[in-house]
Amino acid sequence: MHVKRILIITAVIMSILIGCSSMDVSFYYDQDRDFSRYKTYDWLTENVLLDLEDGLAFLHLPGDEIRAHVSAELHKKGFVLEPAVPQFLILVYLGLKEQVTVTDKGGKNYGKGKMKIEVEIHPEGGVYIDIIDAQTYDLIWRGSATKEVEDEPTKEKARKNIRKAIDKLIDEFPPKS
Repeated sequence: MHVKRILIITAVIMSILIGCSSMDVSFYYDQDRDFSRYKTYDWLTENVLLDLEDGLAFLHLPGDEIRAHVSAELHKKGFVLEPAVPQFLILVYLGLKEQVTVTDKGGKNYGKGKMKIEVEIHPEGGVYIDIIDAQTYDLIWRGSATKEVEDEPTKEKARKNIRKAIDKLIDEFPPKS
């Protein structure tokens, strides 16, 4: 009975882990910058930038919705949207590209032997947020979140992934020194 219970718990945990496709999140920031002086922001452009050559164009994702989500997350942290006197500017970029993975499956790769490789092509979505000093226009912080996505994600699935990426990125801004 005890072994069966452990197997069931292990199976549940494994199914949760397998079901959660991981999101790669990374950050760059100016380590010499005093981020505590930044309180107000504005948008660098009125639009969320979409790569029109990629698969996101067919989703017609509303940029206003994405901007509202970023603003709501920043507001939770005490930042104020102030177009008249912003201290930093925000640029959000969404992209979708084909990621190629080549795996060596063994075999000989010299002489008369045959090389065994596996090539997989899958789409990878990305959310990128740039924070720019409003006076100097220096890039002071950049966050990126990428994740393997379905070949043709639904609009709701894309929105969910984008919101999750924004949450993870804004959670790391400003950087903890």
